[in-house]
Amino acid sequence: MISPAGWGLKEIIEFKVFNRWGELVFEATKSTPGWDGYYKGDLQNMETYVYYVQAVTYSDKILTKEGYFTLVR
Repeated sequence: MISPAGWGLKEIIEFKVFNRWGELVFEATKSTPGWDGYYKGDLQNMETYVYYVQAVTYSDKILTKEGYFTLVR
């Protein structure tokens, strides 16, 4: 499962995953905080995906980060 984690993160505000065409394939909720690699019931291809995350630190600063990861099995 892919989910944002790290030292000093108090709360995840937003976490999204996009495929290479810019289609939103995952958006975190309280009940589903991380992506399991499925979209519309189908296991996604081993490719590069884009993530966007916004989080609050324990010093109450808002951090925003985006980048890439490769889904592998």
